[in-house]
Amino acid sequence: MTYEEANAKRPQIDAGVAEALAELAPDVVEIQYKIALDSTDEWSVFVRAVLSDEAAKDIRKLASRIFHTISDKIDLGTIGMFSYVDFRSQSDQAKSKEPAWV
Repeated sequence: MTYEEANAKRPQIDAGVAEALAELAPDVVEIQYKIALDSTDEWSVFVRAVLSDEAAKDIRKLASRIFHTISDKIDLGTIGMFSYVDFRSQSDQAKSKEPAWV
């Protein structure tokens, strides 16, 4: 897959992210993503989910649900890309200056 082909999937990814956010609220307060090459040089969707501070306390219980909801809504099987999901609490996000999360 070329960058242009991967980038052409943005409308489908945007729609999936919006659906996932609506379904996961109020536990997930924001979802960001970027399309980039992973360590195997495959185009992938790198998702960053910002959790409410309350939800972040139960990340072990929520992680699987969040990952599967995002993956299902984006419909990774159809778009032909891998996904990687990272989590951060709202308070950690507020303190962070890490460019990938801003």
